[in-house]
Formats: sequence, structure tokens, C-alpha cells
Amino acid sequence: MKKIKCRHCKSEAVSCDFKGKKNKKNLLFQCQNQKCKKFFWHGRVKNEFNLKEKPDSAKNILIEKNLMKSLSIPLRVKGRYVYVLALSKQKDEKTESLYVGQTGRHPLQRYLQHLRKYKSGRGTSNRLKYLKDYYSGFTTEEDSLNGEKVISKKLMKSYKVYGDGTK
Repeated sequence: MKKIKCRHCKSEAVSCDFKGKKNKKNLLFQCQNQKCKKFFWHGRVKNEFNLKEKPDSAKNILIEKNLMKSLSIPLRVKGRYVYVLALSKQKDEKTESLYVGQTGRHPLQRYLQHLRKYKSGRGTSNRLKYLKDYYSGFTTEEDSLNGEKVISKKLMKSYKVYGDGTK
């Protein structure tokens, strides 16, 4: 397989699990640049799912669960997260675009759900590039919703931001 480049800094990226252990699955990649270390899903990860069924089918939920386990991505997390996904630029956009969301799942799992259009909206699922950042330590949904709004507002100074926190 040809070398994969990081979607953020263009350094070499390797197929690995969430703990950084290299593997040959070629589904989840992490940048090897110590200053970057961004994670991104390869587009072929969608082929792991039964695309003839709805994203929320029992089969696809089980496939996702097994994929999370095989890549050491925690299925149960303490608290909640706010996550930031980088989006590919559209022709009319002058700045980099981001999607900001909040979740009770691990941000890599939620990113995958966006890719496979499970509980995903706003037409951003076809534009996802990489997990830019995530913030933990939110205890309630109200707390993470407020965090999403604060982080979205902060990022709006430099980026075009999509997500519920932009309302």
C-alpha cells in the first residue's frame, strides 16, 4: 500500500489503533509528526458496514461496536466531549471550515458515525477530513452543549464553523 499522508500537516500517517499500536487494517490513521498526531478515518471504513441497511440497523451498530473494540477506542466513556472535525473547503468558503459537536461517545466513534451518516446532519458528512481536536471534562449534556457554544464562538474568529453551537 502506498504511504498515506496526514490530512492536516501532510507528514506520514500510519494505520494504527487509538493507542498508537500499528496494524494492517488501514482504516484508522494517525499522523507520525509529534507536533500533529491527528487521527483520521480512511474512506474505506464505510465499506465495513452494510450499506444496503440503514445506518442505525442492529447489524451496523454491532459492526461499529466490534470496530471500536478492535481499534482500542473506548466504548464507555466518563463524562462528555466537545469535538472539532476539519472539513474540506467548499468553493465559496474563504477560510478553513470546521464542524463542532458534543457527544457522550468517544470523539473518534462520533466522527465515524458522521462518516457513515448515523445521527448526522447539515450535509457535512461528505466533507470530513480529520479529528482536529476534542475537549473532555464535561459532566452533563447541558455542560457539553454550553462548551460546544463557547468553543464554536471562539473558533468563529478564524474559521467557518458548522454545528448546533453556532445557533
